[in-house]
Amino acid sequence: MDGQKYGTIDFSGEFVTPPRYDQIAGYSDGLAIVRSGDRYGAVNRAGALVVELKFEQIQPFASGAAEAYIEGKCCIIDATGRFLVAPEYHWLDTEVRDGRRLVRKKAKFGYTDSQGRLVIPLDYDWAERFEGGIGRVGMDVSPVLDGANFERGKWGYIDVKGKWIWKPTE
Repeated sequence: MDGQKYGTIDFSGEFVTPPRYDQIAGYSDGLAIVRSGDRYGAVNRAGALVVELKFEQIQPFASGAAEAYIEGKCCIIDATGRFLVAPEYHWLDTEVRDGRRLVRKKAKFGYTDSQGRLVIPLDYDWAERFEGGIGRVGMDVSPVLDGANFERGKWGYIDVKGKWIWKPTE
């Protein structure tokens, strides 16, 4: 329905958030993602806009944080819209394992710490989440997951400091 605006109501049917948004998602972690035009933000249960309408996309909040996109870059924001991980990457993993978050910038992968500081350089053609203090990384690997090409290249394992446990081999 073109031109229709959405808001939220309480249990008595009274508006908490007046119908001013083009889209409102359900609440997660106490916040609802809202869209006005092509920009996203978030409202709290009192109906206040707590995350400014400036993002290209916001995923649902969990544990006080959400993945968002701004100017074509991925970031992590808190419940006020403040950057927890700055918008430097083209993709980032929302999960932190063994104190490391997997990130991608252009076609290279690396890892940040839980605060978003790059601690293992963007040197890998492919990388996977850490598990038990070990991360699988690929060199000379096609970034396209087309089956045959993905398994080509050299694979190795690093620790959470980026030191080789097993140097890349075919």
